Amino acid sequence: MVPISPTEQLKNDGYYVARGLLNPREDLFPLKTTMESLISHLTDIYLRELPDQEISKSIQTKSFPEKFGIMLGASKGPPCIISILH
Repeated sequence: MVPISPTEQLKNDGYYVARGLLNPREDLFPLKTTMESLISHLTDIYLRELPDQEISKSIQTKSFPEKFGIMLGASKGPPCIISILH
């Protein structure tokens, strides 16, 4: 069986793929920057409230995706899959 491209998979799943609709640099990068800032601030608040400062120090050195995962787990929100655009 020949694997299909992600675009073809989206089409097969009923999505419409519109190429060129968004400019990554102008439309998506500002959103990514804003979300990174927001999650970093939320992580700082969470870390200040942790009773175990050793854990707090170890989290501070994590990458953004790792911090995001920690915050998602700490929020006890519904599980989801998120792709961060680079």
